[in-house]
Amino acid sequence: MHLFQAIRAGAERDHIAEAFHLLNAKKWNLSHSVVVQHIAADAVVNGTDSFCCTILAVCCLNMSLGTATLLPGITERAIKTAP
Repeated sequence: MHLFQAIRAGAERDHIAEAFHLLNAKKWNLSHSVVVQHIAADAVVNGTDSFCCTILAVCCLNMSLGTATLLPGITERAIKTAP
C-alpha cells in the first residue's frame, strides 16, 4: 500500500510524502534518493535541514539493519510541519 502511495506522491511532486511512504514500503535506497535529489537542498536553504537529516538517518539505519523502523514521533505530518 505504501509503495502505491509513494508512486502517487511522486507523480504529484510531493517529495516529502514520497520519501515517507518509500520508507514505510522498505524502499530505503529509493527514499534516500528522493531525499537527496528533491528535499535536501530546499531543506538547507530554508533552514529546515534537521528533519532532512532525520529522514536520512532513518534510511541509513534501516538499510544497515534490514528493518522498517521509523524513529518515535516521525510521521508524515511531523515531517511536513517541521520548522
